[in-house]
Amino acid sequence: MCAKSCGYEVNNPDQVKKAFLTIHEDRKEVHKELIRNAEKPTYRNYNELPFGHRWPSQAGFTRIGDAAHLVSPCAGEGVNIAMMDALRLSEAIVSAAEKGMADTLARKVCGHEDDVFRRADETKEQTTLNKNAIFHENAPQILIGGYMKRQGLIGRDNEWLMETTMLFGYLLKFWT
Repeated sequence: MCAKSCGYEVNNPDQVKKAFLTIHEDRKEVHKELIRNAEKPTYRNYNELPFGHRWPSQAGFTRIGDAAHLVSPCAGEGVNIAMMDALRLSEAIVSAAEKGMADTLARKVCGHEDDVFRRADETKEQTTLNKNAIFHENAPQILIGGYMKRQGLIGRDNEWLMETTMLFGYLLKFWT
């Protein structure tokens, strides 16, 4: 976003805060205080490997974690999938060592890599759904509605939760 499209320069925290305070002038003081005290956002690239990304298995070398399946953080699964990679690779190595055959290690690592690819695509599917919701034109409402439905909060006295979550949704929308 730039000053032409949104009326303020996104790299200027004072302009962003002023715009947000104007947009949210009818909000509670506690919400406006969050905007006033916000620090300058840190911009980060969204790097991802494409669906179906594969590499040929290579004896003596494999990858785990982001090196194997870089995905956006929108599913919140990055560390989980990396730890599972490490666990399953260690199991493959131990299993091959117990059998004492080098070709068994290559087969076990190749099987591990197939598992990595499968789990990576599952995670990429979820992260794509979440990313599309986060960056949707109506992101705050979509995210809040989905969250509240999953948590069983629909129909409860939750006005404060809705207002606070919507504010964070707007901050996310404008600062990403």
